[in-house]
Amino acid sequence: MVVKLSKKYEGHKDIRDYLVSNFIVTRSSYVANFTEKNYQDWKYRNYNSFDTFTDEMKPLVKEFEPLFKITGNGHPKLLQEYLGKRVSLETLVILDELLKFVPKWDLGMKGDFIWTDVKKLIKN
Repeated sequence: MVVKLSKKYEGHKDIRDYLVSNFIVTRSSYVANFTEKNYQDWKYRNYNSFDTFTDEMKPLVKEFEPLFKITGNGHPKLLQEYLGKRVSLETLVILDELLKFVPKWDLGMKGDFIWTDVKKLIKN
């Protein structure tokens, strides 16, 4: 696999980005599932990250504070939006950089296996 990638991509940064983009989508280390489409989609999202962030947040801005609240045993609305594929991982990362919500969610969702997986993606 590495030999194929080194023939296709010139620098180690391109190879690294190819691998990262596919790990985000497939969440497994089975490289046979890696695709060029995942890499191209990832590059597009990164190139247009400001527009993507703006578009994803527009419908949520009116009720901003409740996006982060954990109610009962449920997930916060922002996490639900991510799981429903209406908000991207990149948007979660940007919001966490700005608001540092991950530690609060950690306390409120201890032992939640869905949150544990998403948190790992955000941090990586």
